[in-house]
Amino acid sequence: MFQIGEFSKITHVPGSLLRYYDEIGLFKPTHVDRVTGYRYYSVEQLPSLNRIMALKDLGLSLKQITRMLDKDVTTEEIRSILHQQKVQLEQTVRNEMERLHRVEIRLQQRDAEGTLVEQDILLKPLPSQLFFSVRTVTSNWKQVGELMHEIADILPPQVSPKSLGNLTVILHSDMYENADVDIEVGYVLRDPLEGSLDLSHERTLRTRQLPGAETAATIFRFGKYEDSLKSYCAIGTWIEKNGYQIVGPGREVSLRLPPPDEPDEAVTEIQFPVQQRAPTHFISPSQ
Repeated sequence: MFQIGEFSKITHVPGSLLRYYDEIGLFKPTHVDRVTGYRYYSVEQLPSLNRIMALKDLGLSLKQITRMLDKDVTTEEIRSILHQQKVQLEQTVRNEMERLHRVEIRLQQRDAEGTLVEQDILLKPLPSQLFFSVRTVTSNWKQVGELMHEIADILPPQVSPKSLGNLTVILHSDMYENADVDIEVGYVLRDPLEGSLDLSHERTLRTRQLPGAETAATIFRFGKYEDSLKSYCAIGTWIEKNGYQIVGPGREVSLRLPPPDEPDEAVTEIQFPVQQRAPTHFISPSQ
């Protein structure tokens, strides 16, 4: 099982929203520690959460969602609602179309439940490396992509290709949130770089030592960031099913960063430092 912050990262659902859904009884954690009050969630809850988020993104109120869940609405019925909503939203602005895309990803993830292929996940060590990077808080995830492209445009022409590794994003936020995203972006270095490099918005790239990890669970994402939910849910499922726990910030290593107008050509390796979870024994409420 995962603590609320870890589950938030796996599902891309803000931690504040998970807490609120728990308070109103819409989506409750699998277990709450009686001593600490910590909430624990399981990947077994992904189908239910993905259904709730799909209905929410369709514009239904929480009362409507609760009624639909009580009636056990089928995936096909949800898809029918999605199609009707799509016809209306085609006349709206781009951000509304992006919202529909998120709905489809949630539905695809629900349909794909239980089809995880073990070889999709690779365990490997992460060496300690020099990292020429900047840590900042962005207003939204779109700005993360803009910062990646800014660094990719400015730095490589000034440095020998032999000195640069992959463009990497460190996800420092404790939870997945749509705003105030705490991230670090930069290039892994094969050779040390002297000095610093100024970017826009008073941001500066500097060298630091990026700690390694004895073991990391990794998976490849092919395509744009908006399609990453399936990959994150797959790696989260593998981590829990195989008795591991997350022990550090997640990373996204860009193996191919295409131009902004060709996001489908991106290839990214998602990494989570992990370690074997110590056996835990939860006391059920009936005991």
